[in-house]
Amino acid sequence: MSKVTTINLAIDLWSNRQIKSNLGITGHFISKQWEIESVMLGCNWVIGRHTSDNILSWYKEVIAEFLLSTKEDDTDDENENDSVYVSHSLESNVVLDHYACFAHVLQLVTKNGLAKIGQLGTVPKKCSNLVSFVRKSTIATDILIGEARLQASNITRWNSLLKIIRAILKVPDSKFAKLEDAPILTAQDRNILNDMVEILMPFEEATDTVRISCIPSARYIPHVFVY
Repeated sequence: MSKVTTINLAIDLWSNRQIKSNLGITGHFISKQWEIESVMLGCNWVIGRHTSDNILSWYKEVIAEFLLSTKEDDTDDENENDSVYVSHSLESNVVLDHYACFAHVLQLVTKNGLAKIGQLGTVPKKCSNLVSFVRKSTIATDILIGEARLQASNITRWNSLLKIIRAILKVPDSKFAKLEDAPILTAQDRNILNDMVEILMPFEEATDTVRISCIPSARYIPHVFVY
């Protein structure tokens, strides 16, 4: 990597289930054999507030360790204001282009769209309520034996809702009819859910593509600019 002249750095800051903060930085570059290479530069437990100054300090520690401060650099981050500030606060000798995290953009776009579907939004909400009901009832669980497990939605993953909808659509109406006091999905509700699946499939495909660990999202920048 010492011979690389240009490198793309992807930065991610997250909290685990124990609410401990971690900063991950990966580097992506094209080798002399014209192959995309990816390396983990750092995955460190960080302590302190997630301010722009702290993120910048943690970032500098990693790039200094690998002598990257003089290379041309693209950054791909989580779109938070602090991360954007970091991208504009690096050394003046770094040729820097900043690109938003495509996966996070997809997350924001789909969540924003789903929040604006008006009364149709009651149908996905009914699905979430149905999942909550099933997960709290041993009787409901017994009735649905043999069906795919209904997972609760994850607020940080928009496609978890899509997975819920698909799982519910695969369950026969006759089984749901046996669940006393459970939210009821009408035939119209199911039609709406089928339409939502069809509409959201392209976003799911894009999300799955950028989540592939061996392919940096920077690879898709030219395609994004074309459109």
